[in-house]
Amino acid sequence: MNILKKFSRSLKALRDMYFIWKERPFSTVREISDIYHKRPLLDSAYTSAVEMLKRDSYMFSEACAAVLDDVSIRTPKTKGSIITTLESEDERINLYERDIRKRILKYLAENSAPDVKRSLVLTSLVIDLEQLGDYTVEMARLTLLNPHKVDNSLHMKTMRNYRDRLNMMFSLSAEALAEKSKKKATQVSKLNQGLLTDSEKFLRKLERGKNLRMADVMFYMLLTRYFRRVGGHLENISMGIFQPFQYVGFKRHTKHKPKKS
Repeated sequence: MNILKKFSRSLKALRDMYFIWKERPFSTVREISDIYHKRPLLDSAYTSAVEMLKRDSYMFSEACAAVLDDVSIRTPKTKGSIITTLESEDERINLYERDIRKRILKYLAENSAPDVKRSLVLTSLVIDLEQLGDYTVEMARLTLLNPHKVDNSLHMKTMRNYRDRLNMMFSLSAEALAEKSKKKATQVSKLNQGLLTDSEKFLRKLERGKNLRMADVMFYMLLTRYFRRVGGHLENISMGIFQPFQYVGFKRHTKHKPKKS
């Protein structure tokens, strides 16, 4: 039985190396072997990136619960504030980023034919993942700006609607990254474009409003801005793996030839 298992694994390894050779027909035997044996280093870094995104999602949910629903974070072992708790979580996010960078460096250093484009894209994506943690901490700090009880005003309902959309985007982004699904990544992009359009209208309406206290106006404006930044980072993360490295985080524009004088 053990012999059969070893034989089966060997056949699978040969098949996988054959497909690598088809993608890189001019690679040497050593390079193909390196690509096959070192690929798990990069794959594990991508797995860690997905876990990093899930932790960002948790932080976002907890920050929104405190800011929008006046619900304190449930941590039986500590009585720290939501801000302190999320700052601690953000430190873990930073550790994830450093660990992923270390794995990428090891992969590039030990591989004679590394996937440079994929490595660079992942390096860029972890920056977006780290910044998501920063924004959730800033959102939690809004609890200091909004000391009065959370109301059920139309503006607060709008904020909760944006929160629900972003929760969906977090879920789809994690699936797009884990499954390398362009369809789900496109869904994230469309949801974010809708959020940007609606939130821009809301901000303009808020600027014209006269019935709110200055503290309330600051609260809604800052929270909306943070939501927009979170959505932008989620779009970068989900779409980044499908774009050329030079376009990661940017829109691809049509090049126009200069007009002749």
